[in-house]
Amino acid sequence: MLGKRDSTLVEESTVVCLGTSMITLQIMNTVDLRREILAERPDLYLSTVSSRSNQIMTIAAIFMPPTFLAEVRDKDLKHMPEVESRCGYVVFWLVKLAARLIMQGAFKRKEWF
Repeated sequence: MLGKRDSTLVEESTVVCLGTSMITLQIMNTVDLRREILAERPDLYLSTVSSRSNQIMTIAAIFMPPTFLAEVRDKDLKHMPEVESRCGYVVFWLVKLAARLIMQGAFKRKEWF
C-alpha cells in the first residue's frame, strides 16, 4: 500500500527507502539463517566423533575379556592350565571364546554392534 508510487501519502524518495529496507530485512534473515546453520556445525562434528568413539570402544570391549584371560594365563606360570589338567588348554580357549561371544551377543542385542 504505502510502497505504491501513486499514493499521495508517500513521497518518491520514501518509496526508494521502503524498497531498500525490504531488501535489508531479507539480507538480515539470510544472514541469521546461515549463522544458525554454522552454529550447528560443531555439534554435528562432535556427534560424529562421539559416534565413532562409541564404535571403537564397543569393538575394544569385545576383545578385553579374552585379552585379560590371556594375560592372567601368561603371568601364572606355576599353575598353567596345560600343566595341571589334561584338557586345560582346550578349556582355556573355550572360556576365552565364550567370553567374546557373550560380549558380542550382548552388544548385538542392544544394537551397539
